[in-house]
Amino acid sequence: MTNEELLIALSDMLDQKLKSELQPIKDDIQEMKEDIRTLKAEMKILKQDVESLKQDVEILKQDVESLKQDVEILKQDVESLKQDVADLKREMKILKADVENLKASVHILEGRADLTDARWRQMSEDIRAIKAEIETEIRPAIALLVENYVPAARRFSQAADRIESMEKDIILIKKVVQEHSRRFEQMDRCV
Repeated sequence: MTNEELLIALSDMLDQKLKSELQPIKDDIQEMKEDIRTLKAEMKILKQDVESLKQDVEILKQDVESLKQDVEILKQDVESLKQDVADLKREMKILKADVENLKASVHILEGRADLTDARWRQMSEDIRAIKAEIETEIRPAIALLVENYVPAARRFSQAADRIESMEKDIILIKKVVQEHSRRFEQMDRCV
């Protein structure tokens, strides 16, 4: 065998040895490429999920803002209701006092011997008119207030509970989004 043939044989042996030792490295590189492709695909999905979460958070923020406005309106309605009820109570006290005064006057007049039938009829008509006003104006007004404002007060209470729940959900979503963002940053640095 000549030197050249010997060199060729050695070269072939070294090539085969090098190929056999490089093959596991090539396999590892191929596997790493596949892992990187998989990670990129997962990262893309995660980015889409984060974007979707951001949109959901924005919608939730708008809903919370809307609910806050509704709660503010309900608060104003409740304050108005309280004022109306207080006004009605004052009017009722005045009317009760008037009725009591009329009753006292009737008792006084009953005790008088000179009370005429005309005066008695007038006083009876006045008392009926006061009772009719109580029945036709004041009681329906109170019933209307109760009918309209009590459900509003209940809605206000329920809306306040929902707002608290939504605020807790938003805080949780923010934490999840922050954690995902932190993980994305770490993945981007690694890639």
